[in-house]
Amino acid sequence: MCYLPNGIPTWETTIHEMLLKVPKQTLIVSQLLQSGIIYEDNKKGLKLLSPVQEYLKTYFVNPDINIQSQICLFYMDKMNVNNLYSLSLRDKTNFGILHSKNIEWISDRLLDKNINEKHLSNIYDFCYFQYVHFGSDRLLQEMIFVTKDIKMQCLNAFRILLLSRRYWQMHQNELGKEHVYKAMKIFKKIKSTSGVAECLKSLAKIVQKTNQDSEATFKLERAMQMFENIGSSLGAAYSLQSLGDILQITNQYSDATVKLEKAMQIFEDIGDSLGAASCLQSLGDILPITNQYSEATVKLEKAMQIFENIGDSFGAASCLRSLGDILKMTNQYSEATVKLEKAMQIFEDIGDSLRAASCLQSLGDILLMTNQYSEATVKLEKAMQIFEDIGHSLGAAYCLQSLGAILQMTNQYSEATVKLEKAMQIFEDNCDSLGAASCLQRLGDILLMTNQYSEATVKLEKAMQIFEDIGDSLGAAYCLQRLGEILLMTNQYSEATVKLEKAMQIFKDNYDSLGAASCLQRLGDILLMTNQYSEATVKLEKAMQIFEDIGHSLRAACCLQRLGDILRMTNQYSEATVKLEKAMQIFEDIGHSLGAAYCLQRLGEILLMTNQYSEATVKLEKAMQIFEDIGHSLRAACCLQRLGDILLMTNQYSEATVKLEKAMQIFEDIGHSLRAACCLQRLGDILLMTNQYSEATVKLEKAMQIFEDIGHSLGAAYCLQRLGDILQMTNQYSEATVKLEKAMQIFEDIGHSLGAAYCLQRLGEILLMTNQYSEATVKLEKAMQIFEDIGHSLRAACCLQRLGDILLMTNQYSEATVKLEKAMQIFEDIGHSLRAACCLQRLGDILLMTNQYSEATVKLEKAMQIFEDIGHSLGAAYCLQRLGDILQMTNQYSEV
Repeated sequence: MCYLPNGIPTWETTIHEMLLKVPKQTLIVSQLLQSGIIYEDNKKGLKLLSPVQEYLKTYFVNPDINIQSQICLFYMDKMNVNNLYSLSLRDKTNFGILHSKNIEWISDRLLDKNINEKHLSNIYDFCYFQYVHFGSDRLLQEMIFVTKDIKMQCLNAFRILLLSRRYWQMHQNELGKEHVYKAMKIFKKIKSTSGVAECLKSLAKIVQKTNQDSEATFKLERAMQMFENIGSSLGAAYSLQSLGDILQITNQYSDATVKLEKAMQIFEDIGDSLGAASCLQSLGDILPITNQYSEATVKLEKAMQIFENIGDSFGAASCLRSLGDILKMTNQYSEATVKLEKAMQIFEDIGDSLRAASCLQSLGDILLMTNQYSEATVKLEKAMQIFEDIGHSLGAAYCLQSLGAILQMTNQYSEATVKLEKAMQIFEDNCDSLGAASCLQRLGDILLMTNQYSEATVKLEKAMQIFEDIGDSLGAAYCLQRLGEILLMTNQYSEATVKLEKAMQIFKDNYDSLGAASCLQRLGDILLMTNQYSEATVKLEKAMQIFEDIGHSLRAACCLQRLGDILRMTNQYSEATVKLEKAMQIFEDIGHSLGAAYCLQRLGEILLMTNQYSEATVKLEKAMQIFEDIGHSLRAACCLQRLGDILLMTNQYSEATVKLEKAMQIFEDIGHSLRAACCLQRLGDILLMTNQYSEATVKLEKAMQIFEDIGHSLGAAYCLQRLGDILQMTNQYSEATVKLEKAMQIFEDIGHSLGAAYCLQRLGEILLMTNQYSEATVKLEKAMQIFEDIGHSLRAACCLQRLGDILLMTNQYSEATVKLEKAMQIFEDIGHSLRAACCLQRLGDILLMTNQYSEATVKLEKAMQIFEDIGHSLGAAYCLQRLGDILQMTNQYSEV
C-alpha cells in the first residue's frame, strides 16, 4: 500500500479482486485500521498518512513481487475489460479517475520489463484516458520510446498520433502536425490504410483550428474515402460527422444538417449509440442558430437521454450545457442557470475542468446579461483562473473579453480597453479570428461611446472585414449596424439608412430577431431626427413589439422612450409623460441607470415646455447628477443646457449665460457640433433679450452656419427666425419680413407647426407696427389658432395680447380690455411675469386714454413694480413715462 499512490479505492468491493491470493484480506485491513497505520477516506478508500507512507518505503525498499504481480494483473484485466479510452461511460470513467495514479505506477513498472503487445495496448488505452482527464503525457512519451525500441511499429505510430493530439489540443499546432506526419510515415510504411486515414482526420482537425476549412474538408473527404475502401463504416461515419461539424462552423447549416443526419444513420445502422447521440447533439446545436429553439430542445433532450442510458456522463452534461445555452438565448436566465450549474457539477465530478470552467463562464455571461456585474465578475475571474491553470489560453481570453464587456457597460472605458486588447492579442496568437474580431468590435463600440467616431469607424470596418473573411455574416452585420449608428450620430442620415437597412436584411436572413429589431429601432431614430414622426412611430412600435416578444425589456424600454420623445416633439405632453414614466420604470427595474436618467431628463424638458420651471429644474438636476456619476458627459451637458434654458425663460440671464457657455464648451470638447450650435443659439437669444442686437446677430449667424453645415434645417430655421426678430426690433421691417417668411417656409416643409406659427405671429406683429391692422389681425388669429391646437398656451396668449394691442390702436378700448385681461390671466397662470406686466401696462394705457387717471395710475405702478422686480428696465421706464403723462394731464408739473 505504501507504493500505491491512490491507496486501495472502494476497498470493500476492490480488495478481493485485487489480491485474490492473499488470505483473510478483511481481517488484515481491520487490524491495520485499528492500529492507525492506515485510514479510510470519505470515499471508502484505504490510504496511508504521508509520513507513515514515506517511512514504510524505507522499510520495504521494494514491493512484494507476488502482491505486485497480482495488482498488475488486476489492473491490466480491468483496463482490457473496461476499455478506458472510450472514457465516456460513467462506471469506467469513475474507475479510471479513482485508480489513475495506481495504473500509472503499475504501467511504469511494466514498461521497464519485457512487456507484451496486449499489455502495451492496454496501457495505450489508459494513456488516452489519462491525457484527456488529467492533461498528462508523461506515460505516453515513455511508451513511444519503449514501442520504438521493441519494433512494435503500428502501436508506436498510434502512440505518436495520440501525442500529436495532445499537442494540438494545447494549441501547439506545428508540433502536433509534425507528430502526425511522423505517425503517417510509419503507417504508410506498414501499409496501414486505417492508420493513414486516422492521420488525415487529425491533420484536418489541426488545419481547421487555423481556419483553413477548405483544406480540412479536403483531408476529411480523403480519410472518409479510405475508410469506405477498407469497409470501415465507423471510420467513415466519424469523418462524415467531422465534415458536418466544419459546415456548421462555417455557417453552412443546411449542408451540415445533411451530413450529420447521414452520419447518424450510419451510426444507428451499425449499432453505435454513442456516435448517433453525438450527431443528434450536433444537430441540436445547429437549430438554435436559426432560432428553432423548440426543435433544438427536442433533439438535445433526446441525445441526452441516449447518453444517460449508456452511462455517458460527458455526453449528457454536454447536452445539458447546450440546453442551458438555449435558455440563455431565449432570456430564460433562471432556468438556464439551473441547467448550467447541473452540467458544471457533472463535469467537475468526472474531472473535466475545462468544460466545468466553460459552464462557469456561461453562468458569468448570464449575470452580465442581467446586469449583475459584480457577481458576473467573480464567476468570470474564477473561470479565467481555471482556464489559465490548465493552460487553456483561449478560454481565458473569452473570460477576459467578457470582463472587458462588463467594464464597458459600467463606463470604465480605459480599463475595458486594456482587457479587450489583451484578449485580442491572445486570440490573434492562437489564430482565433472570430475572437479577435469580437474584441476589435468591442473596442470600436467603446470609441463610438466616447465620441471618437473616426477611430471607431476604422476598428469596426476592420472587424467587419474579418467577420466577412471567416463567413460570420452576423458579426459583419453587427459591425455594419454600428457603422450606421456612427453615421446617424454625425447626421449623415441617408448613408446611415443604407447601412442599417443592409444590416437589418442580414439579421433577418440569419433569423436574428434581436439584431433586425435593433436596426429597425435605429431607422426609427433617423426618421425621428428628420421630423418624419408618423413613419418613425411605425418603425419604433414594430421594433418594440419584437423586443417584447423575445423578452428584451431593455430594448423595448428604449423604443418606448423614443415614442415618448416623438409625442413630446409633437407637443402631446400628457401622452409623452405616460410613455416616458413607463419606460423609466422599466429602466429602474432592470438597473439601467443611463436609460432611467434619460427619461428623467425628457420629463424635465416636458415640464420646461409647459412652464413648470421649478419642477423641471428638480428633474433635470437629478438626471444631470446621474449622468455625471456614470461618466456620461454628453447627457450631463444636455441637462446643463436645459437648466440654462430655464434660467433664460425666467429672465435670469447672467446665470443662464454661465450654464450655457459651460455646456457649449463640453459639447465642443467631445465634438458634438449640433449641441454646441444649440447653446450658441441660446446665447444669441440672451443677447437679443438684453437688447445687445449686434452681438446677438454674430452668435446667431455663426450658429445658423453650423446648423446648415451639418444639415440641421430645424436649427437653421430657428436662427433665421431670431435674426428676423432682431431686424423687427431694430425697425428693419422689410428685411425682417424676408427672413421670417423664409424661416416659416422651412418650418412648414419639415412639418414643424410650432416654428411656423411663431414666424406667422412675428409677421403679424410687423404688420401691426406698420399700421396694417386688418392684415396683422388675420396672421395673428391664424397663429393663435395653431398655438391653441398644439397646446402652447404661452404663444397663444402672446397672439391674444397682440390682438388686444391692435384693438387698442384702433380705439376699440372695451374689446381690447377683454383680450388683454384674458391674455394677462393666462400669463399669470403659467408664471410668465414679464408678459403679464406688459398686459397690465397696456390696460393702464387704455385707462389713461379713456381719462380714468387714478385707475390707470394703479395699474401702471403695479406693472412698473413687476418690471423692476424682474430687472426689466425698459418696461419700468415705459410705465414711469406713462405715469409722467398722467401727472402732466392732471397739471402736476413738478411731479412730471
